[in-house]
Amino acid sequence: MTACAIVAALCAAAPRAHAAERLCDPSFENCRNQLLSLIDSELMGIDVAFWFMEDSRYATHIINRWNAGVPVRLIIDPRANPSYP
Repeated sequence: MTACAIVAALCAAAPRAHAAERLCDPSFENCRNQLLSLIDSELMGIDVAFWFMEDSRYATHIINRWNAGVPVRLIIDPRANPSYP
């Protein structure tokens, strides 16, 4: 019974993990470099959703992480723009 109380107390006191949310304002910040840095440093997994990607640097960095063994999931609409490869 005492062990259960100790485990419950430790679980209740454990800090929660929080992801940092940050908005980037391209009017005065270089958001591209910040995003590429986040992609390059990711170790757990990358989820990406987009309509179409015009900047191939993002694709290159995401593919590099995938080649490094980081799981990558893409959500795209392949019918969004038939003329875009």
